[in-house]
Amino acid sequence: MTSQPSLSTVRSTLGEDGVRTVALNRPERLNVMNRQLIDDVTSAFDQANADDETRAMIFTGEGRAFCAGDDRKDHTQPESEAEARDLVQAIQRATEAIVLGPKPVVGAINGWAVGGGFEWAINCDFPIWAESARGFFPEVSLNIFGTGATYGGRSSVASTTNKSSSVRSSNRSCTSPA
Repeated sequence: MTSQPSLSTVRSTLGEDGVRTVALNRPERLNVMNRQLIDDVTSAFDQANADDETRAMIFTGEGRAFCAGDDRKDHTQPESEAEARDLVQAIQRATEAIVLGPKPVVGAINGWAVGGGFEWAINCDFPIWAESARGFFPEVSLNIFGTGATYGGRSSVASTTNKSSSVRSSNRSCTSPA
C-alpha cells in the first residue's frame, strides 16, 4: 500500500489492486467539514485522478460517520462577499474533483452523511450505504435547499435522479492490469 503526500484531514491510500481509499479523517468530530477538510478532499481526488496506478476509488469516513456536515463548533461567518464566494468555490472544486474525475468512485457510506456530506455521498458513482448509514439535508426542515456542493449551477441531487448520472457513471471505466 502506498499513501499520497500528507493531508491533515484526509487519508489517501493506494492498495496493491489499484483501488485507492480516500477516507475523511476527523473521526473525533464525525468528519465534519471545515475549510481544511474541503481543500484536502479536492487535493486527494485531484492527485488520485492524476495517478496512473489508481484505477478506482473508495470514498469513506473514518470512525462512526461518513461526514456529519458543516463544522458548527469551529464555524466562522465569512466577513465579506469575497470570503463567502471563496468558500463556496472551494466546496464546488471538491465536488467537481469527485464528480468529474475519469475514475469511478465507490462511496462506502457509514454512519451520518449530513448536508454537504450527504451531497458528497450521493455524488459518488456507486454509493453503497451501510445499515448504520443515515443521510439528510438539514436545510430542508427550514424549507430551503442551497448547499455549495453543486455542479454546473444545479444541485447534485437532481443528477442522481436523471439520466445524466447514469451516463456519467457508465462512461467511466475501470481497466484491468495487463
